[in-house]
Amino acid sequence: MQLTPPPLHQRWLFEDPTEPIAILIAAAIITLAIAKAKRNDRLLLAALTTFLTAAALYALAHFTTTTREHLIARTTTLLTATSPLDLPQLKTTLTPDATLLGPDGAAWLQLDAILNRLARFDRQNLIQQQSIAFIQAEHTTPNHARVLLDLKTTANLAGAQPTLKTLWLLTWTRTPTPNTPNTPNTPWQLQSAQWLAHPDPLGYLPDRLKLQ
Repeated sequence: MQLTPPPLHQRWLFEDPTEPIAILIAAAIITLAIAKAKRNDRLLLAALTTFLTAAALYALAHFTTTTREHLIARTTTLLTATSPLDLPQLKTTLTPDATLLGPDGAAWLQLDAILNRLARFDRQNLIQQQSIAFIQAEHTTPNHARVLLDLKTTANLAGAQPTLKTLWLLTWTRTPTPNTPNTPNTPWQLQSAQWLAHPDPLGYLPDRLKLQ
């Protein structure tokens, strides 16, 4: 599964300008070499302008945070709050109707059950480590977005520490307030997390996560 990628100009201008900056710097170096060989002031000025354009492009991307980047950062905050468990932080990232969904879209757990289950996992020291193998964000409407997350989790199962790979589709939403109407300051909250990869390599987590 793949989400819709951002427009090329958005990625190159605001998120990852590595390729255009590399092209600009290469062009500037070549132009500079020709300018020196021919002692051409116009080419020298063109080389300097190209260098400055590359620097401006880097600064633009560095100081601009797109909605996609904000969603990826919000997802990272969510994962950090799950292991070790930080309930106050976790609650700020979840909507009151947050739901854990199975691969078929059926609801597995609601908010209270999610928090209780995570607290149990934390007490059992079940989750040793988590890392993001792949992440992609899609801003679908002004107040709704999706994040595709490929997660690697090192678990603690009866003394063994297998690494589980799971694929998730996270649905994020935000509710504007009078003070933050559709602005970047309006916080995104997780509305649902759907488990896409099924079954997992050990067939373990789905059984433990489902309501008994």
